Amino acid sequence: MKQRDKGPYLRIRWYCRDGAVLPPTPYACSKRGGGEQHASYTDDADRLQALGFDVGTILVALPYEQFEDARRGHYRLRELVLEDYLVDNDDGWVLRGARYYRGARQIESEERYGRRHLVRLLSDPAWRRDNPLLATPLVAAVPHGQPGVPGDRIRELATQMARLNPELMDLRIKIHSSPGPDDLDAVRAAANSAQRRSSMMRRTLAELQDQLQTLYSADLDEHRWASLASELDELDRTDLTAEMRAAAAAIRGGTVRQQVAELSRLLLAARRGYNQLGSGSRAGAQALHVLDLINYGDALLRSSSNSWLASRRTPSGGRASRAEYLAFVENLTDAAYGSGWLTEREYVALRAQPSGRDLPAEDYRKRVEYLGNAVLWGQAALRQTYGEPLLRYRQVEPAARGFEDGMLRGSVLLALSNVIDDLSRDASLAAGVRHSVFDAPPPGRVMALNTGVARGRLYVVDDERDLGRLDPRGIYVLPKTVLDLGRVAGILTLDEGSRLSHIQLLARSLGIPNAAISAQLLPQLRAYAGREVFFSVGQDGGVVVGRGDDLRTVDAELLRQRSQQPAAGIAIDADRLDLDEQRLFTLDEVGPEDSGRIIGPKAANLAKLRSFFPDRVEQGLVIPFGVFRAHIERDLLNTGRSLFTELRATYLAVEGEQRRGYSEEEAHARLLQRLRVIQRTIRAMPLLPDFERRLRAALHEHFGPDGTYGVFVRSDTNVEDLPNFTGAGLNLTVMNRISVDGIIDGIRDVWASPFSERSYTWRQQLVTTPEHVYPSILLLRSVPAEASGVLATTDLVEKRAGWWTITASEGVGGVVEGEPAETILVPGATAGAGESVLVSSARAVWRKILVTSGAGGIDRVPVQGNARLLTEPRIDDLRRLVDEIDARYPKAFDESGSSLPWDIEFGFVDDKTYLFQIRPLVGDPATVGSSAVTTVSWSGEHPDRSGVISLDEPPQMRR
Repeated sequence: MKQRDKGPYLRIRWYCRDGAVLPPTPYACSKRGGGEQHASYTDDADRLQALGFDVGTILVALPYEQFEDARRGHYRLRELVLEDYLVDNDDGWVLRGARYYRGARQIESEERYGRRHLVRLLSDPAWRRDNPLLATPLVAAVPHGQPGVPGDRIRELATQMARLNPELMDLRIKIHSSPGPDDLDAVRAAANSAQRRSSMMRRTLAELQDQLQTLYSADLDEHRWASLASELDELDRTDLTAEMRAAAAAIRGGTVRQQVAELSRLLLAARRGYNQLGSGSRAGAQALHVLDLINYGDALLRSSSNSWLASRRTPSGGRASRAEYLAFVENLTDAAYGSGWLTEREYVALRAQPSGRDLPAEDYRKRVEYLGNAVLWGQAALRQTYGEPLLRYRQVEPAARGFEDGMLRGSVLLALSNVIDDLSRDASLAAGVRHSVFDAPPPGRVMALNTGVARGRLYVVDDERDLGRLDPRGIYVLPKTVLDLGRVAGILTLDEGSRLSHIQLLARSLGIPNAAISAQLLPQLRAYAGREVFFSVGQDGGVVVGRGDDLRTVDAELLRQRSQQPAAGIAIDADRLDLDEQRLFTLDEVGPEDSGRIIGPKAANLAKLRSFFPDRVEQGLVIPFGVFRAHIERDLLNTGRSLFTELRATYLAVEGEQRRGYSEEEAHARLLQRLRVIQRTIRAMPLLPDFERRLRAALHEHFGPDGTYGVFVRSDTNVEDLPNFTGAGLNLTVMNRISVDGIIDGIRDVWASPFSERSYTWRQQLVTTPEHVYPSILLLRSVPAEASGVLATTDLVEKRAGWWTITASEGVGGVVEGEPAETILVPGATAGAGESVLVSSARAVWRKILVTSGAGGIDRVPVQGNARLLTEPRIDDLRRLVDEIDARYPKAFDESGSSLPWDIEFGFVDDKTYLFQIRPLVGDPATVGSSAVTTVSWSGEHPDRSGVISLDEPPQMRR
């Protein structure tokens, strides 16, 4: 399509209202009730549409129902924004040749139908409320009689300039990353030196100069501004026209800083007015004009914001105080909410931050860090809103990979990110927290997640599907939290994911350093890919990445201690195991005293919970260790020995092979090969007839007739959920099996999962007697949770005593799998009064729901986009349950005798809480709470963080 002169179009036709399709002769439909002339699609375009790629959209040919696309969760609307981006940033994309195909799309008709569709869409207040970050760019993308916003064309021209002359790549990056009025002089200089270059280059630079002149001139597009004001006046929105007059006065005669303040105030007022609109076509027309105002005001604000920031970074620009920078952040936060990047709840949380002229350095750092959430939350909203079409398009169209970056750079979030970076640098210096990446303060935001220290080879992974075989000593840079990540030494992710996901809990329990970083750091990290690096995350929140031989004294000593002292280890008490017990038990028939004897801790703990809350914990059946042992006491490999004997021999072979000259890596690889054979055998083995008969009878007795219920088949080994090791997510959970035959297949799969490469490599350094690892199984009745999550009875973010961390996502199991979840901090019973603190909103693209027919299982569907899952009634219900658990449930203790916080998995049906699991929240004793794992100052001394800083002073801008 890019190569064809007509792109995705076949020919021009008249489409008459009576259904006739006629050749493109003048007035062809005049006697048939009228009609529209436009192109038809090629067969290839029709085939692509059937696959979910609706390219070359012609609005005249698009009925409203297909435009709104409610059946697919408004997929087509999101796709229109993506298509507009591709056309603007990929030289026309599939319309590259069709731009000159006269008659394919009649702009007057497209604008008429675009306006009609938009007004009808925006007439629905529920749609407007639920889609703030779709509505604003959609109005900019759909032609409806308004010109494009300034700035969008500039980035396209800058990209084209660098493509024609790679020597200008730095200028292109500057225009995309940190734009300002000085760009105009740089482009003029490039144009003067390009006189002998191609005509295409000269035209590109000339247009870029014109666009920059328009963008950074002090002049307002008076005609456009007056037109918008007139339309809003006619629609009785005089509140907004008053704000428009104030903003126009600042643009005409005020300082750049005054322009930023007035335009931010205008965008905030516009969003509030937009939110208050009613329903019906008049409200739809009002909403459309307000969004036109927001789009134009946002473009003007970006220009003013970039100009102010650029002036602060020049010697002649003067140095603003910290208070002025914070006021600038507040203005841009107003604008980010006004432009649709933040929800009302997020905006209120950001604006509620404490103020004051003098602050302790650590309080100042935390305040700046929290304000930086505006950028992170906006990025998460973008990924959620456009995640579904992007997932599809990125697989076939490389240009789509720039969509997220392009949208962010074309928004107020770019200036907000730049000023937050400046303040974060200053706050870290003031508080003595030193982030360092190869001896330099890193660009962008860095967030500590798990304390630890490691040294190993650095791997940079662009797509989690390309992970391949993992290096257990490697330090991995990942694009997102990966559910099934194998054993590694350190983790850096480009997103935070869920702080209580299984992978985060594993990293925490094993002392594996983990931090979330900005994509701005990728170029520096790529330069060291494949080389040995040092990586530490300190208790104070400092993150250090350095060359492998460049260790600070404190960190080097901790690494030496960890390498010389073996891990504490998990010694399984084999004498306590009762492998003769092969009865099936309900949760009402077991308890904590059975943990490690006949069943694992998961079922034992859940049984105790059920004794407290019988209406909150569903019934379950427990298959003890002895049943598994009986199944592998058979010659399943035709070797004359039982599978259990083969399994023991596999573990014992490693030491013997190393004595025979095999390297540690070779011996490990041979062990994994044998484990794969054992795992396949377990998956395929027939059940013992007597056990299968008893199982079928027990399922019918406790759950009902076959096909009338679903169960989760959950692994429960004797090396999970312990006070010194969590094992979270290491072994398989088979979700929502409905038929008995499906449950039986799930049992075999779960029995086999502890012998997978991933499970073995994560636990191998801790389990000293792997031949005594036994899986029991918990068959727990399925709960159709509308939202699910995890509660930790500790503050994982601010580290405040007595506070809890709660996360939740839509559907079943999203939090533990690392989906971007709603996370809040709430005061527990011992913390006293206090308001909950928003850490992040639920921003997953997909949710999992139970399939209630056929074989059952889980279906993945788009999220409903609920802005708030942890409502006050749900939090109150959780609080009552956890207070009772804290008062009545036996506590777990670490090796020092200190009580451990709880990690509790739950789900909501309406506002009622169901409990799925409870276990100790474990941290590696070698790093958690250790004063050694802390970032030190550049001089090698521990900083004094008790000082008070003045907001009237300018920030430190050392780079």
